[in-house]
Amino acid sequence: WRDRVIGENRGRCCRRIPVLDEHGQALPIAIPAALRNALTVVCKQLVDLRVVIDGLTPAATAMALLVAHAGAADVRVVDDDYVVHTDDLKIAFYTRARVAGRSNQAAMRGTLHDALKGADVFLRFGAGAIGEGALRSMAQDPIVFSLADATVDDEGGDAVARVATISAGNRTSETNMITSALVFPGVMRGMIKHGVGHIDLPIATALAEALASSVSGGVDTNRLLPTVSDMRVPKALAAAVGRYTWVNNRARDESVAEGETLRDHTCNET
Repeated sequence: WRDRVIGENRGRCCRRIPVLDEHGQALPIAIPAALRNALTVVCKQLVDLRVVIDGLTPAATAMALLVAHAGAADVRVVDDDYVVHTDDLKIAFYTRARVAGRSNQAAMRGTLHDALKGADVFLRFGAGAIGEGALRSMAQDPIVFSLADATVDDEGGDAVARVATISAGNRTSETNMITSALVFPGVMRGMIKHGVGHIDLPIATALAEALASSVSGGVDTNRLLPTVSDMRVPKALAAAVGRYTWVNNRARDESVAEGETLRDHTCNET
């Protein structure tokens, strides 16, 4: 992963090539868009919520940064069944250190089961078994997104379906399917047209808002995102890149060193 990131960074600096990574950037635009609309359905505000993220995949790491950037009241990231905190023995790892510095401000210690008590939102990037009791310990009207690798059997899917008020995932069997295919065409078009070489936290937030606003006919528990076939979505996302670029006066030859990129924080420890 580190060699890949270095290569991508050199490409952006030397050749001005726009880079949009599926797991580190595209999915972390689609996921908060779905979350934004889910919170609208249950009449909750992110700034009042506790969000639990299970896993330290590139997408999970980016989501932790985005949710914290958006002002969530309490963000807890779990890895290997334990809550990440600043005194973690593995804090020397780059990804874990970045996440620990921006989450778990209460310095909570404990397991995934402990972290879920009273949580409003649960973003599952692991497909391991999750007990129904742990899900029932969440706050009223829980939101659960199951976002593990679609090639892995999801051992907790049935419990999620029984307990969650709103559920979504990245599998074709999901009523609310979250896919990077919603993001790539429009965002890449906007990046090329407006000379944007990378996606940072503020522009990712703006793009998520644009995607969330693209749902036609209103949102509900079974419709959090527009369909992939909705041709209005690429235009809306490309326009959002243009608006953000214009408002922030981004130069066409902007260096990757300027600003904080999602990709900088989403490399695994392998």
